[in-house]
Amino acid sequence: MTFRALIFGATRGVGLALAELLIQQGDEVFALVRPESETEALSALGVTLIKGDAFSEDDIRAAYEVAAPDLVVSTLGGSLKPDGRRVDKEGNILVIHEAVARNVKRFVLVTSLGCGEMRPFMSERSLNAFGDSLLAKTVAEDVLKQTSIPWTIIRPGGLTNDPATGTGALYQQDDIHGMIARRDVAALIVDVLPNEASIHQALVALDSNRIRSANPPNPTPWG
Repeated sequence: MTFRALIFGATRGVGLALAELLIQQGDEVFALVRPESETEALSALGVTLIKGDAFSEDDIRAAYEVAAPDLVVSTLGGSLKPDGRRVDKEGNILVIHEAVARNVKRFVLVTSLGCGEMRPFMSERSLNAFGDSLLAKTVAEDVLKQTSIPWTIIRPGGLTNDPATGTGALYQQDDIHGMIARRDVAALIVDVLPNEASIHQALVALDSNRIRSANPPNPTPWG
């Protein structure tokens, strides 16, 4: 199975690693990028760049028009407007609404460990540092969960720029913590795409060798 994939948040991190993997397996990849972003790496991969801002409904709609995707992946996060608006929430919601309007065949939202039902298991230190972002991402998750499109939510643990280890795994467990390389998260996304059992699931992505949990973790068979 090959995809016409549209990635939001592809200029670095998980999104960039995912673009590389999708290109390698023969998919056609598009990415919405801000005009001021560094896009050399994406261009070198052969990704089709669409200039725009994830806070703009018109730009999101235009990106879908150009890409005509059957797969959409959003890794949006971190960008904060002076008025306090977060792309984790507003950008992701715009992306989700347009995916629903176009009946996208596969949608993956990359958020973070600590979102949703995982929040009670986060340390006070983590909540002080990332709490507002986690709440914003949780709102986007909740919007996605109310849709009927085939979605999967991936919640990575602490992200590193280490080379891929191949020991990344997906878990359905709330009281779990740990680390994972961005490239391993990208590989797990590729793994879940053809697996229908992962549809309508919220999954935690961690390196199986870097997990902290009060209970023995059991990975899912999906990654």
